[in-house]
Amino acid sequence: MASNRDGWRKYPRVKLRDMGHDLHAATLMWALISCSLFCLAGSFDVTIFKDPMEVLLDTAVRLECKITNYGSDTLNLDNLAVQWLFTYKNMTKKEIYVFNGGKHISKKAGVRMSDDLLKLGDATLELLRVQFEDEGQYTCAIFITPSKVEKSASILVSVKPRVSLSTKHFTVVSGSEGSVRCNIIRFYPQEYTIKWVKILSGSTETVVNDICTGVPVPDKDGTFNVSSVIRIEPTMVDNGAIYKCEVRHKTFSSPWITEAKLTVKEPEKTSGGAIAGAIIGTLILSTLAFAGLFFVYTTRFKKVSPKFTKISKPATIRHQEEALISCQVIGFRPVKISITLWVKRSEQEKKKIYCWNNTMLKNSDEEANLLSNGKGSCDESFTPNFSLTSLKDGNSTVNCVIKMWPDMYSDNGMELTFEVQHETLWIAMEEKITLEVVGVPPKISDILLPPRIIHNELVSLAC
Repeated sequence: MASNRDGWRKYPRVKLRDMGHDLHAATLMWALISCSLFCLAGSFDVTIFKDPMEVLLDTAVRLECKITNYGSDTLNLDNLAVQWLFTYKNMTKKEIYVFNGGKHISKKAGVRMSDDLLKLGDATLELLRVQFEDEGQYTCAIFITPSKVEKSASILVSVKPRVSLSTKHFTVVSGSEGSVRCNIIRFYPQEYTIKWVKILSGSTETVVNDICTGVPVPDKDGTFNVSSVIRIEPTMVDNGAIYKCEVRHKTFSSPWITEAKLTVKEPEKTSGGAIAGAIIGTLILSTLAFAGLFFVYTTRFKKVSPKFTKISKPATIRHQEEALISCQVIGFRPVKISITLWVKRSEQEKKKIYCWNNTMLKNSDEEANLLSNGKGSCDESFTPNFSLTSLKDGNSTVNCVIKMWPDMYSDNGMELTFEVQHETLWIAMEEKITLEVVGVPPKISDILLPPRIIHNELVSLAC
């Protein structure tokens, strides 16, 4: 280097314009490389099946979960992790399926996922045979280092009812009474509507009187059964009438209709001799009946007060877990009875939540057909189900079952009272219990790691 007169070294001149151009080009190139890396590693989205999705019991269903916008035609499964979680009736999420490091881990029977579809960005989970306990919320979590995206949706399980009539054609003598029963069997959920329609000479009429419809009775498999009976007292004008039973349920796209045809006959004329024979026979039968009247009265018609059995409850009642509370009201006559449920929570007044009573339906085809009517529970924590049974000795029994999902903050220490009113009682009879609701300790799942961890890159851990 040369020096000037003052002793300072002379340095070569730098072209600032060229240097600025080179810096700008390098900066632009680095930005493009960074954007490309980010787009390949962390930019993607997930779509999931329709929420909620209606499915039928015992059928196979595909829970779609697709990865989109991941920047290539196929995915490297070594860089992909999939986690499926299930939440049943607002309870804690539970892991049911994991794909991680190229391995499938199923934690629930009857589920599967396809490697071929995963390579195409399809993480769909297949349920091979849907059951009631599969109803709930499903969460699909996708991990592509260093990002995680999850989506949730729910399925609702239904069972299509079977509808049938007790007969397709029935004959009734003019002036007498007949009936037709419409049976709705094995359906879920419980909500339904039923309507009777009469068609005569081209005219259609909705029947609203002389109809008795029971409350839905739960079956062992979780479905419901119910029957509706229409009583008919026709005249000759009603000959040839058609009676239709129309049932609506969420599994039907339109009402399910089944029908029965009515034939009305003229009453037969009887001779004088036949009338006399009928009178003599009636007198003989009356004499025999009178001889056993006292015995029959004391064993079948004497009024008997109801009694309570001990109220049954789980040994431990846990927060937000289903609990069954049951008791019986036994050995009473006559059959008419009323049962009321009351609850009293701490620092609150006693409140009525449910009232149940029964009525007698007279039907010539049956000795006794008892239908029960209950006013729906005004407390969402409780689902009461009461059923009436007639015994051979003429007494009756009511089975009281209450399904509840208790809350430890509001229901711990709650007093539940069964109140019975019957014509043999001067004052209402009561039986009560106090509930102790305990909490459920949390559980933690295994920590889910991405299949590959790269130095100085963001990593998502999940549990």
